[in-house]
Amino acid sequence: MVLARGIRSGFAVFDETISWYGDLPLLGFPASDACSIRIDSAEVAHDLLCDVLGRDIGGRA
Repeated sequence: MVLARGIRSGFAVFDETISWYGDLPLLGFPASDACSIRIDSAEVAHDLLCDVLGRDIGGRA
C-alpha cells in the first residue's frame, strides 16, 4: 500500500496488471453510492504506480 498526498480517490493494483480505482473501500463496507472501476491492463497499472511513486518502477509488461 502506498499513501500519497493530494490523491482523493483510492486505487489498488494487484499482480501488476489489475487496477481498481474509485471511492470503493476495498477492505471495508462501501456506501450505497460508492463507485469504482476495474481495469485489466499492465500498462495502466504501471503508469499509476509510477505516477504515485514519482519514478519509473521498471520495464512495462
